[in-house]
Amino acid sequence: TGAATAERLQRVVSDAKRTAVGGDARSGASVLGSRDAAVGADGSGAARAAASSTPGAAAPMAGGVGGLVGLRTPSNGRAGVAASAGAFAFGDAERTPLRRRVPLGNLPLDVQEVALLEDLLYALLGIEGKYIELASSSSSSSAGAGAGADARTDEARSFEVTDHTADMSLSALVSRMLPLCDMYVRVHRFADRHCAVVPAPSPATVTATATATAPATAAATATATATATPTASKTGLVIQALGAAMRALLKEYLVLVAQLEHQFRTSALSAQKMWFYLRPCARTLEVLDGVVAALGATVASGVVLSLLHKRVTEAHMAGDAAARDLLLFLIQHASVPYFEMLEAWIFRGVIADPHGEFLVRTGRLSNARLTSNFNDSYWEMQFTLRPAPVPDFLARHADRILRTGKYLNVVGESKGEVSCPFASDIIYVLEGQPWAAQVDHAYAYASKLLLDLLLDELHLLERLRSVKKYFLLTQGDLFVQFMDAAEEELSKPTRDIVPARLESLLDLALRQSGAVRDRFHDDLGLDLMNCNLIGHLGSVLEGRALGDSRDSGGLLTGLETFTLDYKVDWPLSLVMGRQYLSKYQLLFRYLFNTKHVERQLASTWLSPQHAKLYDLAKLPVLRQAFALRQRMLHLVQNLEYFVVWEVIEPAWERFMQRVRGATTVDEVLHLHHDFLDTCLKECLLTNQKLVQVIMKVLAVCVIFTNHMHSFFDQLGSSGAGGAGGAGGAVAAGSGTISNYGKGVRGGAGAGSE
Repeated sequence: TGAATAERLQRVVSDAKRTAVGGDARSGASVLGSRDAAVGADGSGAARAAASSTPGAAAPMAGGVGGLVGLRTPSNGRAGVAASAGAFAFGDAERTPLRRRVPLGNLPLDVQEVALLEDLLYALLGIEGKYIELASSSSSSSAGAGAGADARTDEARSFEVTDHTADMSLSALVSRMLPLCDMYVRVHRFADRHCAVVPAPSPATVTATATATAPATAAATATATATATPTASKTGLVIQALGAAMRALLKEYLVLVAQLEHQFRTSALSAQKMWFYLRPCARTLEVLDGVVAALGATVASGVVLSLLHKRVTEAHMAGDAAARDLLLFLIQHASVPYFEMLEAWIFRGVIADPHGEFLVRTGRLSNARLTSNFNDSYWEMQFTLRPAPVPDFLARHADRILRTGKYLNVVGESKGEVSCPFASDIIYVLEGQPWAAQVDHAYAYASKLLLDLLLDELHLLERLRSVKKYFLLTQGDLFVQFMDAAEEELSKPTRDIVPARLESLLDLALRQSGAVRDRFHDDLGLDLMNCNLIGHLGSVLEGRALGDSRDSGGLLTGLETFTLDYKVDWPLSLVMGRQYLSKYQLLFRYLFNTKHVERQLASTWLSPQHAKLYDLAKLPVLRQAFALRQRMLHLVQNLEYFVVWEVIEPAWERFMQRVRGATTVDEVLHLHHDFLDTCLKECLLTNQKLVQVIMKVLAVCVIFTNHMHSFFDQLGSSGAGGAGGAGGAVAAGSGTISNYGKGVRGGAGAGSE
């Protein structure tokens, strides 16, 4: 009887205390949103239940759990905050609803401590309690409020003890632990925002589920919610990896909170003990919160990695080993996606960047345009450095990284997939920077691979000699054979020329000359441009499309528009694309025009056989014409000699010598550009006014030869008429030459040149 009476008395006391302090049902919504705000009817947070069932996480909380090793929630799986004998005996019976919040000042000191510790356990998970609430929030909020609304409302709020009647020393001690709650909220919100998971049920739904089921089932539901499978996020892979690393650290933090709850349930936890256990992890949360605050809304991968690199370097220099190890853990995990992109680029020449965060970006250009478009910039624009900031520890290697991948990409497009034989994982380390050596080795390998492809397999040097042979007229017999066969056709207006006939004549000249021994002679072709040499020069110097609006193409003769063309396939088009061929064509047209004028003057020198029958002393005009012809021929031959032997040949020898010593394709491209630009400049082709003067002089030479041919034709046709007829022809021819001289002098006087 006495035992039964004592048991009933104990139940009455327990009910009285439970009624005074209030039941365990919670009405406050989570600061963090629905996933961690779920509070079961038995008083436990779902996140704490998940954490208590988690055996451990990937990284330590800088010793925060070390003091609680071996402390785990009992195997019965019950969650909830419960006080044992002498405090609050929360049993498995139905709970008494909360009617009002009793001021802590009206309760004994030990009861105050229990009430504040219970609320503090919830606050450590970002959940408001009865006595610890958000600073600017009302005393209660809707338990079903959305996570998005909580995030917007609680962005600048912090936890504090709202009951000012509590014991001052106890309240001060609890207040020292509340910044950890605020830091956890901010870090968790950042990790949750940048590491998306399947949406969890609302707090009200989880609470209802926990009430209707056994405690073990509720804990299992909470665990499943906390470990939901991540889904695709719109943010970059680097920021997602950083969020995942922070989440791994927060799991250790949740394990610590679960262990503290176990201590609390077994009446082995006091405020002083809790502060002792939380102090080691305070530094961890402080470092994480500092990173979150520094990043703000930034999601750019380069900025994120640069910030982490700066912080870990500063911590290392300051001798803060705990912060250094923690930041090193973060940057090593955050840099994994970025280094995977880097490995794919420098070891295989492939861009694997679904979110546009790698330092190299790809364009949408086609390499086929290299052979057709003068202004095409495939090599310069297909792969470029992204304007976004590059990670600080890769900034000085950015250009080499760009070129390494470009070289491998070209080889891959030509020969199929390529891989670096010494490819290895790139890992961030604080000292030594091993990725720098890996980039250098990959760069040397890629450079040699592409250069060997061009020089050995595609015979770049032989191709260049072939182009020089045709475009710079070093194959002299080819030019003579072609002009003998095609000069009459080229003298017609461009609109009257049949290109197929010219092509057949060129092919015939190739087979009759020494060029037939060139194995690339089949790649040679011809073209009739729609502009003269001056228009072509302007297009090359100004970088615009070929053509001159003042010339329709039908007013010019074939001699003025004729040029050679050359077929080049990928990847040789990188070194011999349209930009290069246009400059070769410009030099060819200049030399071709000069050669044509030389042929005309030479033919004029060979024609006047009938002039030997007359006394030149009695024909001063004819004598002057012969002297002028000789001066013209001397001028043209010296101009040709200067262009070929004083400019082109020395520049070519220097070019060939440097190409043989080149180590990268970029160096070959630069040398090729320099060679052509030097030839254009020293051949006086970069000054349009000077070129116009030279072309006028050559045009005068052609007009003079036409008059001379006309004169000697008249002289030859009248030769059979006797001396009198011949004398009349000479007089008539002399008048023609005199009129030509007046016309030339008049034209020279009228022109500014």
